[in-house]
Amino acid sequence: RRELPPTPEVGKRALITTIGALAVAYRWSGYVAALVDGFVYRATPTATPAMGRALQVLGGHLAWLVVGVSVLAVVPALEMRDGRVRWNREKATAWYRFKWKTDWLWWVAGGYCASALIFNVADGLNHFLVPPTLFDDDTLVTKMVNPDEGRGVASILVGGVAPCVTAPWWEEVLYRGFLLRALERLCGRADVAAVVSSLLFAAHHLSLTAALPLAALGATWSYLYLASGNLLVPVAIHALWNARVFAGTVLGL
Repeated sequence: RRELPPTPEVGKRALITTIGALAVAYRWSGYVAALVDGFVYRATPTATPAMGRALQVLGGHLAWLVVGVSVLAVVPALEMRDGRVRWNREKATAWYRFKWKTDWLWWVAGGYCASALIFNVADGLNHFLVPPTLFDDDTLVTKMVNPDEGRGVASILVGGVAPCVTAPWWEEVLYRGFLLRALERLCGRADVAAVVSSLLFAAHHLSLTAALPLAALGATWSYLYLASGNLLVPVAIHALWNARVFAGTVLGL
């Protein structure tokens, strides 16, 4: 078990305020995504259905990313000095720190294999607990990579940016880099913080059929972060995981 990067001295009230602001920002970004979707379809009337859905996913995700990063970089970094509110740059960037000059590649290789094993066990259990009829739901990403017409290389590349690049980075910064450490400070127990943050990670994906496997993945990546002391480890594993899922869906595997 490696030493975790130090977290900034942020008070409990500020941490609770930040968590609340992130929840509001997530809800608000949904309305921004709807505006982005409308703009996309008006600005690209000749786009194929595949490109339209790809731009829809990317636009909605970027709206949430920009708003979320802004909240995380501002709210916990504000502090009162000499009767004035000031922004502390050190606190604003503390949640994003990676360790590049370490043995993180070995952690990623082993962690990915462990993630696959744990996910398959949880997924098998999930099929016994969730009614089979619920597994017929069709997500936006599924429609995006398997559209009725017009799928091409360009739409696949655009559609892959969010799930394979930006989403893994932001979700790990949010759920492992910030929320896990914030909950640990609030409750004083890393195991409880890992469970709660993993459940929130699963709930964020709004999929009842995948809730248990996603929670298992979240718990695994929380443990890997706590054990390796490097946020780069779960980010890289998450990116590889999403890339494999996305490529498998595109190829029909």
